[in-house]
Amino acid sequence: MPTGWIATAEPNGPFEEHSKLRQANYSRHEWRVRVSSGGLEITDDGSRDHEEAGLVFPPHFHRTKDMIGRAMTARAGGDWLIGFDAGEFGGGLWWTSHDGKRTKPLTRENVQAFVLRGKDVLVFTGLAHMGYNRGAAYLFRSTGDDGEITRIADLDSAPFAALLENNDSVLIAVSNGAVTLRPDGSVVRLYKQHEMPILYPNSVAGEESDAIYIGMRFYVLS
Repeated sequence: MPTGWIATAEPNGPFEEHSKLRQANYSRHEWRVRVSSGGLEITDDGSRDHEEAGLVFPPHFHRTKDMIGRAMTARAGGDWLIGFDAGEFGGGLWWTSHDGKRTKPLTRENVQAFVLRGKDVLVFTGLAHMGYNRGAAYLFRSTGDDGEITRIADLDSAPFAALLENNDSVLIAVSNGAVTLRPDGSVVRLYKQHEMPILYPNSVAGEESDAIYIGMRFYVLS
């Protein structure tokens, strides 16, 4: 357990009857986790409002009216992938040339995370809203002129953060727990918690001891 932290029981039970769960859900402050050379770091993220600050786009890229919501970018060989997430209002993924002058839509699903694995880019999409909670993993590969994506796995919950592990598996914080995507495309459920979606997981970290941490509102899952 991280120094200075205390263990607490899982927030089970109906939302309207659980005061700590309500307090966490209404909070605008979140814990974010990561592992650095000094070990596990847990920081008060404040909110997600700053996530696009400092985001780099191709030099001549023009954001169209279809590119709505929070943006994220990844270098894909010499070119770019640019994803958007506007929650229930939509999102999408676009391939863009190195200079941003050419674009190509790849999917209209909400993009939640990119993971670079060698020359490939893994794209994690999904949405958790009201009674809907699904996700998917795609593999992007450059075709020389542009690129294409292949759906490689279905997730039973929306992914919000992903981390490449040493064995080329990907550790994923989904809205209701944690899963691992193996190199063969199989998905292994590691943990599930039905109340977790309203705590908005935002980050995931793993240590050599096989400990897993997920940052979210009010809580850190360990």
